[in-house]
Amino acid sequence: IHSFFSQFRRFEAIKGVQMAPRLPPAEAGAVGCGMSHITALNKLASTAASPNELVMVVEDDIQIVDYSVLQRLTQGLPTLAASPEWMVLLLAFSTAKTQPIQSRQLSRIGLVRVLKAMTTTGYIVRVRHIPLLVRTFQAAVESLRSGTSRRNAAIDVAWLPLQKQRMFIAFKTKLATQRPGHSD
Repeated sequence: IHSFFSQFRRFEAIKGVQMAPRLPPAEAGAVGCGMSHITALNKLASTAASPNELVMVVEDDIQIVDYSVLQRLTQGLPTLAASPEWMVLLLAFSTAKTQPIQSRQLSRIGLVRVLKAMTTTGYIVRVRHIPLLVRTFQAAVESLRSGTSRRNAAIDVAWLPLQKQRMFIAFKTKLATQRPGHSD
């Protein structure tokens, strides 16, 4: 296994009910999810050795669905690290709208550009992009706390505009998914 995958740190999830007790449970859960991602990203950024370092965030309900894609990811890590043009690599997604990627190196390892994809179940991000993700997620959490529906303000909705503005990428074949019925 590549050393990238050997440096795991588990962060406790933040319970949305404690952060937003007046909200319905689903909306409170979206607040907790957003705050959990913000906290994890901030901790990862504060301990990173370099702004170009790659870090991975996965939720506890991620499920690998294609181990051949995991092997391609492992083999492609040097290429990913050397390719500064992308912002986020989605490990899991649902209903993705994609297009071919311009970079031959990234295309060769089976990646496509993501224009629209839901879920924050698992992703890799370059540390220098974390402040933008955190700001995006903080705005989403504030919107949720003020009563906006999670369908319009959950963090996986909030980062949709970034997918068009910045380069989000994913493997053509889905690596992972969110395990049904496990998310809290």
